[in-house]
Amino acid sequence: MGAFVALVGTASAITVLIFRLLDVVEPIHSVKETARAITEQAGAADVLVVEGTLEYSPALPFYTRRRFAMVNGALNYFSIAASLPEARGLFLNTADLVRLWEGPQRVFLVVRRPRSESVVAALPASRVHEVGRYGSRWLYSNR
Repeated sequence: MGAFVALVGTASAITVLIFRLLDVVEPIHSVKETARAITEQAGAADVLVVEGTLEYSPALPFYTRRRFAMVNGALNYFSIAASLPEARGLFLNTADLVRLWEGPQRVFLVVRRPRSESVVAALPASRVHEVGRYGSRWLYSNR
């Protein structure tokens, strides 16, 4: 019986430790704050673009309730999806993003790398506005 009580006590301590760890990790890796910033500012016609694939931000479309495009995201298993007719307009390259960025629509861009290392470096600097940094993501807009 004593071993069982010790085991339950250890499991409880591990559970508490896991929840404390989640409190530390969640703000860095969660997209909730990024999504909140987008939904508070974006209009119905505004465009959401994510650099790379959605591997690190899969919940972003869920939280924003928005369709999105991926710039330079036709990688790995997404390379097959990018070739499908229904994916037209969802997979952009850098040149596509630059054209979209300079166009009439407001564009929100989510990146996980510093500005100088991401597609942001290819955008016209005068039209790059940092909305904020939320955990491990930066949010930019062209307006």
